[in-house]
Amino acid sequence: MATECKVFQETPCFLSCPRVFIDSKGAGLEHQEKRLGCFRLSGTMLGILSHYQNSNGQFLAPDAVSTQLIVHWLISETYGAINGGIRNSQYEWVRCPFTGWDKGWQVDKGHGIWMDDETMTVTCLRGNEDIGTTTTSKPTTARPTTARPTTAKPTTARPTTAKPTTQPSLCHKEGPSVITDCTSEFNCCRWNNGWDVTKCHCNQDFVFSELVEHCTWSDVCFKETWSENLLKSLDHTCDDGNYCY
Repeated sequence: MATECKVFQETPCFLSCPRVFIDSKGAGLEHQEKRLGCFRLSGTMLGILSHYQNSNGQFLAPDAVSTQLIVHWLISETYGAINGGIRNSQYEWVRCPFTGWDKGWQVDKGHGIWMDDETMTVTCLRGNEDIGTTTTSKPTTARPTTARPTTAKPTTARPTTAKPTTQPSLCHKEGPSVITDCTSEFNCCRWNNGWDVTKCHCNQDFVFSELVEHCTWSDVCFKETWSENLLKSLDHTCDDGNYCY
């Protein structure tokens, strides 16, 4: 395999969401139609934050002020832009798009006037998956039949077993995932044709912060502002012996 292909497979979001379909039936469709549709993973910013591009040359990517800790997504003519036509900054921890990322979208309807679009939907696609496969069946003409007398046979009711319901996924992206904020345990999510979930544990009395997705000191866990010297990255162990990034 070519070297560039090997490297691209290591791009963040490649396993969990290589393609993402963004749709709108409201303001997005009315004012920013060219910034909707299917976006394909196109690369990374600084090797850390992924960006996507659609057939209209529009990029879905973190904006110019995003960092490793806080990410604001923007759809614009280039990645890492300041201005664009569609944005989402409600969930600052989102590193990769995920199916159901439907809240927080805003649309510029012109002259920098932003409005919410609650009709926006996001769907991740892999392989040959497509949006809304429909089939059309041919009409059939029923032939007249003559009813035959039948004799009812006694039947014995069989006990039925309730099928287990599908539990909601614990993961929406690869990497650390909070169980309970500011506690010592967290989940590590990895995509392998399905989500693999491994439990991890903060070391040295650290706790896991949902805000920055790192283990850190318990007395600063609930702080709303952070600096790099408050973070600990290799401060945990996972049940499978690996680190979680």
